[in-house]
Amino acid sequence: MDRPSQVSAVMEDYLETIYHLVIEEGNARPQKIADRMKVHKSTVTSTLKTLAQQELVNYAPYQAVTLTDAGQRIAEGVVGRHDALRGFLQDILGLPADIAEESACGMEHAVTGETSQRLADFVDFFRFCHREDNSWRNCFQRFCSQKDDSSEENVEQQELDNKITKCLVDRCDSDDCPIYAQTADLNVADDPDRSAQQ
Repeated sequence: MDRPSQVSAVMEDYLETIYHLVIEEGNARPQKIADRMKVHKSTVTSTLKTLAQQELVNYAPYQAVTLTDAGQRIAEGVVGRHDALRGFLQDILGLPADIAEESACGMEHAVTGETSQRLADFVDFFRFCHREDNSWRNCFQRFCSQKDDSSEENVEQQELDNKITKCLVDRCDSDDCPIYAQTADLNVADDPDRSAQQ
């Protein structure tokens, strides 16, 4: 579900936080929301009043906060976009979990429901098609590592691009993979697929 135009990214963060607190702790009280979001309780109270006026939460002072049906739908949409983005960033692009999580938090508000669904479908497709064969992902990680490590300019970059093209065409299935062989910090112990083969 895409975000209704009157719901800001900050409001989505509140709805998402309430959603998670209810699942994790059984309820969402203003102080818990403030603690989770690292804001003052007075800020939470003000935002909850606005969300209540928009009929996205049920809020009364000194009571637990609940999501309305509309608030629940928006929160589930945000969580779905977040999960799709985190999955893509971590499982496909190979980013560390903490960076994938932080990036997904920032991107989840800008991505449409259709885009996040397509990302989620791609992650599922990738996991299904490559569950036994991680050569594509391993080759991509070596590609990124080589690009990060390459310090020379045009000539070396052209050589690297040629090796990467060969690597992608050959699917990194052989021990003479030009990227794998050139990467000094990767060894068989770092690559579970190659360890299993030996």
